Amino acid sequence: MTHARKAALQWLHDHGEFCLGRYDPSQPSVSMRTRMMNGGEMTERQDGGSFWLSLTDKGRQRLHEAA
Repeated sequence: MTHARKAALQWLHDHGEFCLGRYDPSQPSVSMRTRMMNGGEMTERQDGGSFWLSLTDKGRQRLHEAA
């Protein structure tokens, strides 16, 4: 696992469910979020007009294994 991916997983773990409508310059990049979605480490849900991101069990497991 790359340092950047571990940092992105840790960021999501620390922030819990995160709304993409909130601006936070420290959030993982779009390309990293896409890779994490494709890898099953992150999930996205829509609630009204807002999109929410959170770690999946697989993402939490990978973060724990990288520690």
